[in-house]
Amino acid sequence: MKKHDRVLVQERKILLVKKRNKSLENIWKQVPPDYYEKGIKTNIFQLIWHNWKWWTMKKILLKINPAPQKILDIGCSSGHITSKIVELFPKAVTFGLDSYDQAINLGEKIHPQIKFYLGDAHKLPFKNETFDLITCTETVEHLPDPKKAISEMKRCLKKRGYLLIGQDTDNIFFKIIWNIWTRTFGGVWRDSHLHPFTPELFEDLIKENKLKIKNKKFSQFGLEVFFLVKKI
Repeated sequence: MKKHDRVLVQERKILLVKKRNKSLENIWKQVPPDYYEKGIKTNIFQLIWHNWKWWTMKKILLKINPAPQKILDIGCSSGHITSKIVELFPKAVTFGLDSYDQAINLGEKIHPQIKFYLGDAHKLPFKNETFDLITCTETVEHLPDPKKAISEMKRCLKKRGYLLIGQDTDNIFFKIIWNIWTRTFGGVWRDSHLHPFTPELFEDLIKENKLKIKNKKFSQFGLEVFFLVKKI
């Protein structure tokens, strides 16, 4: 499939998904607010996955120079990964944003060092060019309009600021694992992947927003891919 055809297919998907907003809200309501905090303590698969994910993120983030002073983590839930970003950049002011109010309420209690915001990734409640670094992991595939969300991230990035995005690769191996996971331990996530991007299609989406890819790294045996991009 040519690039133009892939984009048209994705845009049609976006139009269809917009009609499913109510269903998306119901999906999120299934997820316990402490899903990540409890999961890494009680489920070995979640522990391995999220530790491996953070290990990959950390290696990428440590190469950013100069160190960011203002950071936003989109899709932060209750702040599990966001708190690790705070530890990595203790001198920065770090914000976390999510549309799940119960997770945000929990995050404010257990991670007071993070400035939490209840908000929509499609319409970020921040001024233009606010952040040196924005992170967004395993979130874009859940959003009704990924193209709009990426555009908003770019708007809120300072010139020469960095955006780190991580998401699943939707390869055949991932599809098998995800199918097993959602039918066993991870049933709360069933039907939650509204946009199962391949790395190639997601790369096209980044380039459409005129962001420069600085690093592309696969992780978790190729099940996840990270893009470090720069606003130029």
